[in-house]
Amino acid sequence: PAEVREIADALENMRQRLHALELQKSSFIRHISHELKTPLAAIREGTELIYDNSVGPLNEDQQEICDIIRVSVNRLQRLIEDLLDFNIVLDSTSLHGLEKISLSELISDACNVRKLDIKSKNVTMKCNNSPYFIYSNSKQLSVILDNILSNAIKYSPVDGDITITYSSSKECITINIIDQGPGIEPSLSDKVFDAFYQGKAPINSQIKGSGLGLTIVKESVEQLQLSLIHI
Repeated sequence: PAEVREIADALENMRQRLHALELQKSSFIRHISHELKTPLAAIREGTELIYDNSVGPLNEDQQEICDIIRVSVNRLQRLIEDLLDFNIVLDSTSLHGLEKISLSELISDACNVRKLDIKSKNVTMKCNNSPYFIYSNSKQLSVILDNILSNAIKYSPVDGDITITYSSSKECITINIIDQGPGIEPSLSDKVFDAFYQGKAPINSQIKGSGLGLTIVKESVEQLQLSLIHI
C-alpha cells in the first residue's frame, strides 16, 4: 500500500540522516582529539626537559611547579586517549570486517604503548609469545587490552610483575592479565563498569583517571560478543 511505502521511505531517510550524523560526530571527535594531542605533545616534551634540568637547574619552588605541570599534562593526555577510545566504542562503523590478528603482536604493541608507564613503576612484564592467530577487530581488541593493561600498571606496586598469558580450547581462547595490585572489592565489582565511576585511587597516585576505562572495555567486549571476567 502507498501509506506503507511512504512510512518505509521516511524511515529509510531518517536512518540515512542518523548514520550521516554519527559519521560527522565520530569525525569531529577524531579531529579535535588530534588537534589537542599535537600541542600537548610539545608541552609534555618541553616540560620533561625542564623537569630533568636539561636547560639548567631549578630551585625547589620551580621544581614543584614543574611537577604539577607534568601531572596535569599526563592527566590531560589520558583524558584525550579515553575520548578517542570511547569514540571507537560509539562508532558502529569500526566493527565492520574481521581480520587475521597475531595475538602475540597485539599484546606486544599494547605493552609498547604503555612503555613509559611500565618504566616509571619498574614493572616487569611477563608475556606469552607463542604464535596464535585469531579473526576479530584489531582496533577494538587494542582498546580493550590498552585499558586493562593501563589499570594493571596503575594499581601495581613499584617493582611488581604483570603477567599476560593466553590459552585456547575447542570453544574459545582465554586471555589473562594478572597483576599484583589490591584487586576489586566484591561490593564494587559491578560499579567499576559504570561510566565516570572511580573507585579508590591507588597509593601515591598523582594522576586521576576519567572513570571511562572499564566502561570502554565493557562496551567493546559486548560489541565483539566476548566474555569479560574480573577477579
